[in-house]
Amino acid sequence: MAADPIQPVVQSLENTIATPQTSSGADPNAASSWKSGTATPGTVLPAIATLMQVLYAASGDMASLGKSISSALSEVTAVIRAIADQLPTLGAGAADPMQQLQQALQLAQTLSPTGPVVVLNSAGTLFGQIQQLLADTNQGAIDLYQLAQQLDLIGSQLAPK
Repeated sequence: MAADPIQPVVQSLENTIATPQTSSGADPNAASSWKSGTATPGTVLPAIATLMQVLYAASGDMASLGKSISSALSEVTAVIRAIADQLPTLGAGAADPMQQLQQALQLAQTLSPTGPVVVLNSAGTLFGQIQQLLADTNQGAIDLYQLAQQLDLIGSQLAPK
């Protein structure tokens, strides 16, 4: 698992679909700069949006589906932004409990028979990766805000007009 699982998704959507932007003149290294930014359409999104509008005009069912997809994307971005808003406080408070959990798993690994050790190793690895992600909450929040911008733009561009 990559140390930053969200950034590859953001990068894959950049340029062709949607490119996230900071607030005007804001520091790109601050999560708050990305919170109120608005993504700009990439090279392919306008063509996809035009095609979708043709499909919506041809079928009421497609228009209804388009409205549902746009609404769902709005709800998803609201959740992503809520997580990004809370990430800095979560990361700061999660380090000690995560460390204690890993220590408990290590103790269980040494005391358990051979069979369950594989499961305990997997759990230990998972919690280690989560702890790693929480180590840089600013970058995590930036990534989430960028993804939310991209999904907002996709939802608005693909919504029936």
